[in-house]
Amino acid sequence: MHHLLQSFRHAARALRRSPGFSFSVIASLALGIGATIAVFAVVNAVLLSPLPYADADRLVAMFLREPQNQSSRNPTSPREFRVWRNSRSVDAMTAATP
Repeated sequence: MHHLLQSFRHAARALRRSPGFSFSVIASLALGIGATIAVFAVVNAVLLSPLPYADADRLVAMFLREPQNQSSRNPTSPREFRVWRNSRSVDAMTAATP
């Protein structure tokens, strides 16, 4: 324990002798820790936390594609949406626009 206390005293003396270096070390640590916390907060909110829906693992996205152009997404007509919503294969459905 005495050696640890002695090491802390030595480190404090060294930091007091060069305040510019001390400031840069503390600023670098603060920026690194702040950036890490910010990235984790975003990853946690977007990827790790569950969606605020009951049975979120059963959610699906449906798009209508034309046969000749497989990469385009066309809007679904209100009639097609009502047909899908009233089918027995889905419990509930909602529409959204990008």
